Amino acid sequence: MNQDPDTIDYRGEVKEMILEKYVSDVLMYNGDLVVWGNISERIAYIQLNGMDGLADYEPASADDYWETAEESDDYEQDLLDGTHTISTRIVNDIQHSEACIIDLRFNPGGYDWVGLAFMSHFIELDYDVFKKKRRFNDTFSDYQVVDIKAAKPAFQKKVYILMSPFTVSAAETTTIATLRFPNFTRIGSNTMGALSDVLYKRLPNGWVYHLSNEIYETMDGQLFEVSGIPPNHFIDYPRDEQELFKSLQVEVETEDRAIKKVQNLVEMHNNTLAE
Repeated sequence: MNQDPDTIDYRGEVKEMILEKYVSDVLMYNGDLVVWGNISERIAYIQLNGMDGLADYEPASADDYWETAEESDDYEQDLLDGTHTISTRIVNDIQHSEACIIDLRFNPGGYDWVGLAFMSHFIELDYDVFKKKRRFNDTFSDYQVVDIKAAKPAFQKKVYILMSPFTVSAAETTTIATLRFPNFTRIGSNTMGALSDVLYKRLPNGWVYHLSNEIYETMDGQLFEVSGIPPNHFIDYPRDEQELFKSLQVEVETEDRAIKKVQNLVEMHNNTLAE
C-alpha cells in the first residue's frame, strides 16, 4: 500500500540520505538532534537539528528525555551544560579537519542561547553579535545587545553554514551571529525570516494567542524579519517546507549542491595556499 504523502517524513528521510551518501564515521547525540562525522579527510560535517533537547541526560527515548527535563531543578542550566559538553566532544573529534560544515537546513529553532553556546566553540574572539528590542505600549524598549564569548576547546578553521527556508527562529539568530565571524561562510537560500520570540496572551474567553513582539537587528542595523538572512552563496531552494525537503531528496540522489559548493571552496582555498 502506498503511504499517504501527507504522513511521509520528508525531512527525516533527506537527513538520513545525506548521512548515508556523504558522511562516514557517523556519531549521534540525543537521537539525531546532533549528528557528526567526516565528508572527507579535509572536511568534517555536523548536522545540528534543533536548539533544544541537548541536555546530557542520555535518554533511552524522547519521552525519557522530557520526563527528566520536567523533574530537573534547573533545566536551562542542564541544557547549557549539555550544549557545551557535546560541542566539546565534537570539536575534539574534528580537529584533524581543515574545514567544517554545520548544516542548519533542518533546524526549526529553540533557544537563542543554545545556538550561541554551540557556536562559541568555533570562534577565537568574543563578539557582540546582534541587538534586539521589544514592543512596549506605543514604542519600543531600549536595545539589548547580545554577545558571545569564545569557548575552549575551539575549532577555529573554516566553517561553512548550510541554510534553507527551514532554518528558523533560534537557528536564524545563530546564523545572524555568524555574520560577525571572519572564518564563517553561509551557503544555501535565505532563512525563513521568523526571528522574534513569541509573546503569548490569553483572552477573557480562555483562547490563547501569540504574536511577534521583538525586532532583531545586526550590530549595524540590518533587519531580516520576513526576508530571512541571505547566504554568501545562493542556492534556489523552494520556500514551501514540504517542497523543500522533497526537492532535496531528488537533489541528494545525484548531488547535494550545498555540500558540493563547500568541497569546491575548500579545494579553491587549498589551491590558493599552494600557489
